[in-house]
Amino acid sequence: MATTTRFVLILLAVTAGAASVVLAQVVEKNPPPAPITFPKGVRSADPRAGTPPFAAIASGLYARTIVDTQSAKGDLKIQVWSLSVSPKSTTGDVTLPGAALLSLTAGAVEYAAGDQRGKLQPGDTAAIPEGAALRFVNDDGLRPAILRAVVVSSR
Repeated sequence: MATTTRFVLILLAVTAGAASVVLAQVVEKNPPPAPITFPKGVRSADPRAGTPPFAAIASGLYARTIVDTQSAKGDLKIQVWSLSVSPKSTTGDVTLPGAALLSLTAGAVEYAAGDQRGKLQPGDTAAIPEGAALRFVNDDGLRPAILRAVVVSSR
């Protein structure tokens, strides 16, 4: 009985070793895809660097730049911003540095951009024309509304 148990354990160890060699060869042939990279200056050289803090861009409206880059030809500047609208507030007017696509990720807001008006719920998007004065209203008394803005401008 002890010999049979020992034989089975040795057989399992040899099988596991062979399986790991085969798996290593499969992983070697199919390396994982490379991460998406941006030109120098977009991401921090220090991977442990913190996210930039929010800064006020109008009363009740705070922003931080997540990505700041340009097109391959250099004719378009592309920025991705995170926006925060204070609870129970109407923000001051702000003009973004280009046309923008807004996407609401948390909360609910009403917005006015020039003569455009609308309401945003999580997942909703809105296109903001270049040069339009933008204002938000957040009626929630407890939480800020969080938006992502992709701002595109020509150079």
